Amino acid sequence: MRIVLYFFSALGSLAVALFIWALWYIQLPLIGANDQDLSQSLDTWFKERHSKSITQLNGAALVIHDGQTVLRGAWGQDGEGRQLTPRSQFRLASVSKSFTAAAVLKLAQDKIIDLDLPVGEQVEQCPMQATPAELLRHVSGIEDNYFAKADPDVITTVSSVFDGVCESVEGAQAPAEYSYNNTGYVFLAGLV
Repeated sequence: MRIVLYFFSALGSLAVALFIWALWYIQLPLIGANDQDLSQSLDTWFKERHSKSITQLNGAALVIHDGQTVLRGAWGQDGEGRQLTPRSQFRLASVSKSFTAAAVLKLAQDKIIDLDLPVGEQVEQCPMQATPAELLRHVSGIEDNYFAKADPDVITTVSSVFDGVCESVEGAQAPAEYSYNNTGYVFLAGLV
């Protein structure tokens, strides 16, 4: 028991140390809310991060301060070598799934959707047989083809994925076993 506790204690200390090191290493800007040229200061900071040879930043940022857009920019290239723009799409992988699940469960708690009723009985013109609960558990039976159909040069919206799933699910039944499904979670985001 003590070995396990010491191990977790050591991991916790290591995590804190890594976090502090990361903050120091990336040198987050100390920009006060009263800076006259907040936009220029932030832009300079991002450009400096992008110009580093080993830890080069490739990404996009939107900074809003007091309701005003202070910075909207992009630096670097995507994995395919295309120049990033503020409108570039970034796949967030599974980071958004927990937020989507929480929103679905909140809607169920508020009795706006029924987790155990087929989606087709809750959404007009969507013949899906699977329930929101089955989508949440990755046992919906719908085809996981969101990534295969996504065009990196066209903005894919949650609505377009939602509509595409509804058009292609005719009679999809939940399978007996688990099958990880990104498309199901994009669909759930559309349901929300």
